Amino acid sequence: MAQQNYRFVNWARNQQCTAQHYYQPENEADLVEIVKRSTRLRLTGTGHSWSAVCITPDTLVNLDRYNRVLHTDREKLQVKVQAGIKLKALIEHLDRHGLAMKNLGSINYQSLAGAISTGTHGSGINYNILGSQIEELTLIKADGQKLTLHSTRDKEMFNLCLVNLGCLGVISEITLNVVPAFNLHDYTVAIDYNEAKDRLHEYITNTDHLKRWWFPQTDPRVRDRW
Repeated sequence: MAQQNYRFVNWARNQQCTAQHYYQPENEADLVEIVKRSTRLRLTGTGHSWSAVCITPDTLVNLDRYNRVLHTDREKLQVKVQAGIKLKALIEHLDRHGLAMKNLGSINYQSLAGAISTGTHGSGINYNILGSQIEELTLIKADGQKLTLHSTRDKEMFNLCLVNLGCLGVISEITLNVVPAFNLHDYTVAIDYNEAKDRLHEYITNTDHLKRWWFPQTDPRVRDRW
């Protein structure tokens, strides 16, 4: 069932629209049918993007109810899921099986497909974006055909589809490569801006993950000008 004239507002509240049709499919058959009968369609996950990527006056599809874990293989270190699963739910599932994702961003509320489609990243010089952890994904094309793309067998097309912004089809199922569960030691410290700048290469090369926040109001030379 579609909601009519659905009002969408993104997380930052800087993008909004009224979609004529709004769907939340729960299975792949319904998803395929929605795609086939829609003239113009956009996807939305948690709405964390501040761009207009989800804005449409026509059909808007949300995959929050298309969020099941389909298969977990501890020996192969792989998990297969539906595209709408939230990162938080995926992480919790993996942890129960002694597994984890290799790299993550600082926010875990996004849907997996949304994070992949927008190039969401973690941090660390030896780590890539979330899309680099995908082994295989399936796309529902505009005519309803299901296309399966493998990271090595279909390398060229697969790479083109990673940061797709929802323009190349609807991601349906995703197989991820994961790692054994591990613990992180989080060390947070406040240091002078110039020291942080001068030692940046050292910090990047000697830590797995680095995040820097700049608070200019804490520097008297800057604060006194405000």
